[in-house]
Amino acid sequence: MKTVAEDNAPIVRPSPGQWLRYTFVGTVAPRNRAWVLYDATCSTWLLRHAVRYLVIVAPLIAAVMIFLPTTLPIRVGACFAAGASLLIGYMCFTTESLEHRVEKAGYRYGIAGQLRERRANEAQRTVVARNRARYEARRYR
Repeated sequence: MKTVAEDNAPIVRPSPGQWLRYTFVGTVAPRNRAWVLYDATCSTWLLRHAVRYLVIVAPLIAAVMIFLPTTLPIRVGACFAAGASLLIGYMCFTTESLEHRVEKAGYRYGIAGQLRERRANEAQRTVVARNRARYEARRYR
């Protein structure tokens, strides 16, 4: 099991029902608290946030597809236009939304952004060190 660097709490993934509650309401059980921080800071945090959005709007899109009394191409176009514009608006507030979710889980506001920034800096330093080593190896051939 992976652990979070901040408090070394075990990451316990929520059940599908708990995940749906987290998606719609933003709360999880206390034992899943570390998972919320992991969810907001892992390498796929942006993709996870977009998937949560798609789960939220899927019933609305399905309702439009089923109940809009027009041709299929118009329904598909309407769903795409509405879904895409809502996604743009939703993604504009990604970091604030994630910080609020992390804060609801009991962590201090801003910790998710700090962890993502620290991990990005470490990854960048690793790449720079590797590139310097390659450059030095080529330089002294």
